Amino acid sequence: MNISVTKNDIANGKRRSFTRCPIALACKRRAKTDGVDVNFQEIRIGDRFFYPVEEFMSDFDSGRPVKPSRFTLEEFLSDH
Repeated sequence: MNISVTKNDIANGKRRSFTRCPIALACKRRAKTDGVDVNFQEIRIGDRFFYPVEEFMSDFDSGRPVKPSRFTLEEFLSDH
């Protein structure tokens, strides 16, 4: 799944939030659902699971500057 994190996602994102970080906001917009949860183990969109975008997430959560970016999320089968 391809996502684009925009300036608005970054400006409106909340640090250390599973549901309001820029990655979560971009995923919600792309998938047209509020059922998104982002952490350092996985990105869950509905019942699908994707590997996290760790560097961007770590930089944002730590207060380091991040830029609008595009990512291709790689899906995996979860044992949840």
